[in-house]
Amino acid sequence: MNRFKQWLVKDNNPFRVRYWSPSELHATFSSLIGPTEIFVDGFFSLNPRPSDIDLLPWHYAAIIYFSAFLRYLSKKCIWLTFIADSLWIKSFKMGQSSL
Repeated sequence: MNRFKQWLVKDNNPFRVRYWSPSELHATFSSLIGPTEIFVDGFFSLNPRPSDIDLLPWHYAAIIYFSAFLRYLSKKCIWLTFIADSLWIKSFKMGQSSL
């Protein structure tokens, strides 16, 4: 959503968020660090946190709840990764196994 908005309004602010596709992130982290997995963090904002809901008006809280629901769905529907606004990347140094 945020990337689309930047494109729509032709935002050229040098301090705007730069976006990478999930495949670009995966390729870069895999080549520089090692085996990599990508997980959805959230939708409709950057870093939506359910722990912040008590600080927000109800309509923003509803967005965070919906984002959490979509994050849950993304574990089953991998294509949601490509429209998420925030991603987590988990990489391991080459030759190092996960804990």
